[in-house]
Amino acid sequence: MSRKVNKMPQLHQESDLLADHISDHVLVARASSGDAIAFETIVRRHNQALFRAAHSIVADFAIAQDTLQEAYIKAFTHLDSFQQKSSLKTWLTRIVINTALNVKKSREGVKTTSHDTVVDLNQYSEVNMSLKNDNGVQQKPDQLAEQEQIKQLLQDEIYQLSDKYRTVFILREVEQYSVAETAESLNISQDSVKTRTLRAKSMLRDKLSRKLEPFMQELFQFAGKNCDLITQKVLTELHQSGYLNSPK
Repeated sequence: MSRKVNKMPQLHQESDLLADHISDHVLVARASSGDAIAFETIVRRHNQALFRAAHSIVADFAIAQDTLQEAYIKAFTHLDSFQQKSSLKTWLTRIVINTALNVKKSREGVKTTSHDTVVDLNQYSEVNMSLKNDNGVQQKPDQLAEQEQIKQLLQDEIYQLSDKYRTVFILREVEQYSVAETAESLNISQDSVKTRTLRAKSMLRDKLSRKLEPFMQELFQFAGKNCDLITQKVLTELHQSGYLNSPK
């Protein structure tokens, strides 16, 4: 007797997904009845924040992906335990963080390569990055390069923070979770969230200041041809006005 093979579910076009105004609670109800579009809408709606939460703990791109997948399976096979006393976002975040902590504990002593320790915080945005700035003006390649360098420097320093500061910082400052949502997601007090956020910001300011200090003297350079040009113009005008003696 031949065994029935289940086909892989097909992903839907964005236009087929449920609208943003449909609440998570409605999505959960529909997902609980096996609605594939509701499941996919939930995943796409929360993917970015949950991936960042996982990566803030495991600090490895591939492992964060696996962690997120494992957490989703745990959540979706236990939707009946979601009592809607909190938001779906914080409930999912809590599951992701607990899963990530378990993964990290199981991998203690396992080294990761340096290129795996930093993730592009903008890479998972649902909005495509544009080459135009906020005013709609096309940005030059050197401007884009400078932005990338600054962003990379900030990301490097964020991932140098210890776990308890890094995760709070990413949830609060990158994903814009409220203090209450962050506290519930991490199972800590709201006062702890506030304290850790302030401490993380302070450490980042100190680290970035030390890294930028050697470059301070190189800012706003006005040497070479620029220096020669303005010097020549000033001397010429002073000479023509009679303030300078004619060269002999």
